[in-house]
Amino acid sequence: MIPFRRSRPNRWSNGPTGQNRVALTQVARVAAERLFASLDMPATYNGTFAIQESRWADPLSILPFTGQKMAGSLLFTAPLEVISASSPSPEHDLENLIDWSRELANLLVGNLKTSLLRQGVGIELGIPTSVIGGDVRVALPGESAVGLSFQDGPHSLRVVLDAYMDKEVVIREEDDEPLAAEESDASFDMMLF
Repeated sequence: MIPFRRSRPNRWSNGPTGQNRVALTQVARVAAERLFASLDMPATYNGTFAIQESRWADPLSILPFTGQKMAGSLLFTAPLEVISASSPSPEHDLENLIDWSRELANLLVGNLKTSLLRQGVGIELGIPTSVIGGDVRVALPGESAVGLSFQDGPHSLRVVLDAYMDKEVVIREEDDEPLAAEESDASFDMMLF
């Protein structure tokens, strides 16, 4: 008989606490900073912000992820001016900018996934979606969500990581410097289309 394996952590469990919360916040911050730097976005980290119920005026991209040890969602929001300035597309109409916003969320979770894989925690990415409105309200439980605030000139960028983990998972803080390829012994899955 094959033993039963849960496909994801119990969603009713608490989110990361104590050192796991500190480390996960730092890992998410480093993942975002690496992405912003790769796109020549001069965004600087301002610290965390309270999540319980946030209002969003800028486009909000949401990307769920799941795994055997961790599951959750990442939310990313930035003003259209910042999204436009970082977009590789010559087309800057609203549809293309929203698509790029979803891709930024995807890249953020991809960076997070790479960092977590180095620690033995695998996640699979879902399909990103965007919400646009003048006053979008998103309510997340404060015990599981971590909000990170960045500043790009006069513009605020926000990244929210809402995560649930198995109790046995221990997240370590990551160096701020990129990991050299020869230093990593993590295995990666690759999907080609």
